Amino acid sequence: NLQARILYKEGGAWKAMSIDEYSTQVRRFAGALLSLGIQPGDRVAILSYNRPEWSIADYGTLTIGAASVPIYSTLPQDQVEFILRDSDAKVIYIEDDEQFQKVKALAGKIHIVGPGGEPWAKFLERGASLTDAEHRARMDALYQDLKAKVEQELASARAQMAQDAEEEGIRMLES
Repeated sequence: NLQARILYKEGGAWKAMSIDEYSTQVRRFAGALLSLGIQPGDRVAILSYNRPEWSIADYGTLTIGAASVPIYSTLPQDQVEFILRDSDAKVIYIEDDEQFQKVKALAGKIHIVGPGGEPWAKFLERGASLTDAEHRARMDALYQDLKAKVEQELASARAQMAQDAEEEGIRMLES
């Protein structure tokens, strides 16, 4: 009986997370962001090495239409602070105390998830009320909105190209 799992190393030992658990954490991360008032287009930063929480934060952010701001975990504090200010990130997920030291000066201006801020498990509890059906409905609505915008932009581009071609044709006839 093979079940899909995500394998990762923690403390030198391999661990497994089921796809169901992973999906639940993505949904709860999204719900927690919504509970903080994060809207489509808002930015959520991620300051962490590669680990399941990194991608959970990324997918949770993207599924509500917010933008992920990945930050290299090796950057020094001044560069991390610059990126956070410049991006106007509202929330940041950090992996450990080393990363917290880089963001603690901004603690009152950005919601920190992880050591030194709101613990990961508590943050996910905050989002537990978002049901799978509600999460899927939000993702579907975002997809439909994006699809409509792309179709409108393509229609506008085609109309502009037709107008340009018509004007060029008139100039050619006049010369």
